[in-house]
Amino acid sequence: MFIQELLLYQPEDKLNQWLEDIKSECTDYLNIYYLPEQINHLTRDLKSNLYGYIKVGVLAEIVKFKGLWEKVSNSFESFCIKLLGKSRWWFERQINASKVALNLINNGFEILPLNEAQARPLTCLDSLDQVRVWRNITHTIPQEKITARAIEKFVTCHINKMNEETDPTDPYYHAPKPKQKVIKVKQSSWDKLEEKARKYGLNPKDYLDLLLEKELGAEPDEEDEEDLAKENLIESDNDTTSENLKNIL
Repeated sequence: MFIQELLLYQPEDKLNQWLEDIKSECTDYLNIYYLPEQINHLTRDLKSNLYGYIKVGVLAEIVKFKGLWEKVSNSFESFCIKLLGKSRWWFERQINASKVALNLINNGFEILPLNEAQARPLTCLDSLDQVRVWRNITHTIPQEKITARAIEKFVTCHINKMNEETDPTDPYYHAPKPKQKVIKVKQSSWDKLEEKARKYGLNPKDYLDLLLEKELGAEPDEEDEEDLAKENLIESDNDTTSENLKNIL
């Protein structure tokens, strides 16, 4: 069965509006893109849709920070799970990834991370370092060979280099950077940490800091946990990291 036949087919049961919207938009494509001279428009549309995670991240941030979820749900997390079928953390990753992509767009890049997984390793860097690392990547690796794992390696090398030396004459130098360490953990372990941190209203990095402080030094009291929880209710979690690269300050 051809796509045109699938689009024209009308199911017996009425579709949800968002599904109707998808079919309607695709039908418009068939009606518009039928002439050879339309190939440039079609190419632009294909490119923009390849980077759909950027739009998803922008829309998710609008819903989250403007409190629009309050009209249909009792929490942003419930809104994500019940109405969209994805976890809050999944949308947090899209938000952070969209910030990375928009930062790169604003700095003149036409090659962008192709999806959230590719953008994820860059979220642990500040905006200037994102530009620097991404420039190294695009100058070193052909676009079709850029992968999330390759990006992760560049980020790891960059962080390790920052730990070794900080050069004030570097054009991207903007402030002394605290020493950082990079560790690798299994994805399953990180998922458990995220779930536990969510119960206390913390982001995974802060919760891990508390665990390490408790295990290696003075045991944190309840006030420390409450202060961190309050901070995370106000500030967004900008510390989502890659599934294998976990950056602990």
